[in-house]
Amino acid sequence: MGEAVSYFRGRLDAEGLAGKVELVGPDAAIWGPEEAWWVSRSRDELGDRIGLYDIHTYPSKCTVNSGEYTRILEAYRREVPAGKKIVMGEIGFKFVEPADSLLQAENLRRAAAHPNASTDDSQMFVYDPMYGTDMADALFQTIHAGYSGCIAWMLDDAMHFKEAPDKLKIWGFWNIFGDEIFGAGEERVRPWYYAWSLLCRTLRPGSDFFAADVRGAAGVKAVAAVKDGRRTVAVVNVSREPRRVRIECPGWERFRQATRYRYGEGLMRTEGDHTLLPDATGLRIDFRSGAEYDMPGESMILLTEQND
Repeated sequence: MGEAVSYFRGRLDAEGLAGKVELVGPDAAIWGPEEAWWVSRSRDELGDRIGLYDIHTYPSKCTVNSGEYTRILEAYRREVPAGKKIVMGEIGFKFVEPADSLLQAENLRRAAAHPNASTDDSQMFVYDPMYGTDMADALFQTIHAGYSGCIAWMLDDAMHFKEAPDKLKIWGFWNIFGDEIFGAGEERVRPWYYAWSLLCRTLRPGSDFFAADVRGAAGVKAVAAVKDGRRTVAVVNVSREPRRVRIECPGWERFRQATRYRYGEGLMRTEGDHTLLPDATGLRIDFRSGAEYDMPGESMILLTEQND
């Protein structure tokens, strides 16, 4: 494999693409920290021929919500050589751990009842707001583990089928062929799109991220970022129980024109077929002394100065 990669890198350079096109690897789907050799061997055997490192993960819900996911990701980040970055090339949830067996049983039941779902490879909880908070949890931990990007699996059900052409891998934000083939309702934007797209709009490329210390509230995770002098704080509660959270950012000046978004069952204000609206604008928030918020179970609150 090393010879093939070296040859391909040489051909790219010969075509004048040196410094313009980089190779990404190892592109491996991993399940625990013990497989970090994928990165270390790529580093040792391929050296500078790898321009960007990446892995794919499909963790169980309990792995992410417990915080164990961060430890797994850090094992791979530690093997990346100095001066190089690593990204999450794919992220989605599979209920593979025994603690999530009831969720897996329900997932299989829903897939079997759906006329166009692959029973072997579908995530049927994309129809539930819970999936949006779980994906936010995974993203926050990916950021804190030092990764430079994260790609959600996946955009559109119509991209892949499994057992037969009409048995789709249901993982997407929607199904673009719903009206034509699979039913008009499948084109409707699913809840987790609102969570993920909001985070993409506000946790922008080039942001500086800050450590978020969450204490005394099981199931609560947070992330804080600054881009072009404009700040964003997001907090997710993945537990089923409501939580009262207090956000403190001692080094930050007062937010003077903040926008607040809420995500969760019965919390979202939407417009048209895909736009999440803020539930408050023009807020003045002093995080130096702390701000408190009530969060229902499986919900997210995001406060931002990224208003364009």
